[in-house]
Amino acid sequence: MGGVDDLRDASRERLLAEVGTLQHQFKVHRVADLHARIAQLEAEMQQVVDYNRGAAAEVGELKARIADARRESNQLRRSLNFRVGALVLKPLRLAARIVRRLAGSR
Repeated sequence: MGGVDDLRDASRERLLAEVGTLQHQFKVHRVADLHARIAQLEAEMQQVVDYNRGAAAEVGELKARIADARRESNQLRRSLNFRVGALVLKPLRLAARIVRRLAGSR
C-alpha cells in the first residue's frame, strides 16, 4: 500500500503547488488592479485640485473686480457732480414721498 500512499501524497503535493501558484497569480493580479485603481484615483484627485485652484483664482479675480467697483463708486459719490445732483434731487424725492403717502391715505 506504500505505492498508493506515495501516489496520493504526490497528487496532494501537486495540487498544493497548483493552489500556491494560483494564489500567487491572484495576488499579483490583485496588486496590479489595486495599483491601477490608485493611479486612477490620483488622477481624479489631481483634476479636483486643478479645478479648485481655478475656482480660487476666479474668486480672487471677482474680489478684485468688486474692490475696483467699490472704489469707483466711492470716488463717484465724493465728486462734486454727484453731491450737487443729490442736493437737487433731494427735494424732488421728498415731494414724491409726500405724494405717495397722500395717495395711499385715500
